[in-house]
Amino acid sequence: MRPLVRNSIHVLLEPAPLAALALRLAPRWLAWLAESRLRTRARALRRLPKRRQPKLRTQVPRLDYPCRHQIETLGPPAAGQVNGATALRCPLLGQNGAAGSVTER
Repeated sequence: MRPLVRNSIHVLLEPAPLAALALRLAPRWLAWLAESRLRTRARALRRLPKRRQPKLRTQVPRLDYPCRHQIETLGPPAAGQVNGATALRCPLLGQNGAAGSVTER
């Protein structure tokens, strides 16, 4: 199953990106299989009733990081704040952030 999935991305890409990524073309039978599966899916979806409301990716619930971290809160703290305290300053920058104000030892 793994080789089939690994080569399936080659079917979906055009020849130019395949060449740029140094990937080889997918076998013809795999290209035929992928195209026929996509056409079959399209025919099946045409027969289903239309959605009453759009399913937006931003409204789909997603798994968050462990320990209940929210994606919006991840990353470095805002400039000048570390847990409510003043952030450490870069030793190469002066008080106002200008470079070159460090004294040599």
